[in-house]
Amino acid sequence: MKYSISDAFNNLLLGNNVLEEQEINAFENQVYERINKILSDKIPLEKLPRLPDTTAALLERLNDPDSFVEEIIGLIHDEPELAGDLLRLANSAYFHRGERKLFNLQEAVVNIGLEDLRTIILDILLKPVIEIRPIYFKLFGKAIWEHSQQCGRLCGELAKVYQVNKFTAYMLGLIHDVGKIAIFKLLVETYRTADPNSSPRPKVFSRIITEKAGALSLLVVQNWELPRVYLDALREQVGARDISSLSPLARTLYEGNLITEADSLVKRGLVTPDEAKVLLAKAGLYTDQFESIYKDCSISGNSVPK
Repeated sequence: MKYSISDAFNNLLLGNNVLEEQEINAFENQVYERINKILSDKIPLEKLPRLPDTTAALLERLNDPDSFVEEIIGLIHDEPELAGDLLRLANSAYFHRGERKLFNLQEAVVNIGLEDLRTIILDILLKPVIEIRPIYFKLFGKAIWEHSQQCGRLCGELAKVYQVNKFTAYMLGLIHDVGKIAIFKLLVETYRTADPNSSPRPKVFSRIITEKAGALSLLVVQNWELPRVYLDALREQVGARDISSLSPLARTLYEGNLITEADSLVKRGLVTPDEAKVLLAKAGLYTDQFESIYKDCSISGNSVPK
């Protein structure tokens, strides 16, 4: 197998089952070089995925372990849609065991619990940023959001192993692929400008993602002004070769992302569980390192929990 897990996963995002190398035609090469130039130069901030002001304020509070629940609730009150989503979740069978319906945020927060509240708010706030409209590649937006959520959950579990903050690990897993979103938007815009009647083949997009997405994710998170701990962990992913040299948080993301990608490939039938294990081993991960943590992973022959 000449391809890597990440190469195969990028193809999966694009709905492409062809893992072998394909030739890029003249027009596609022109588009590739154009996007490459945009990424090499200073990218205008409006080209990057943005966070609404309230979202940024909430993320800052959620990141602060000393934040009071009352402060978080106050910010949620300014976002009616977020407040409604939280109340619906608080009244769902998963969280609510009583007969009386909950009608206010204070009750909802108590019912959900602060730790779950943080991850739920993250999901609600970041889904519109990560799950984009399916232009050209119909699976891309939905698939990358599902991957981000699954990666966040696994990073949260791996946080126990590497003794890092669980919320930080979860959020890092959730946002680590925002560079792919930025590239997707640039690709769509470039094709519309160059030739509105044409559409990109998956191989072109996959090549650009493989080369540029990691560095661009770092740039997006820098623009969001998130704490340095996220930037450092993302910076370590770019060009990572020896995983033993990664910091605990960076290794949490590295392993969580690769395992989640491999699991997606197995579930879609692109590789077998044994092939996935071989690919993981090539990346420095061995099954005895994660099967006890992620025992429901389809690489182990079981289904992944929803």
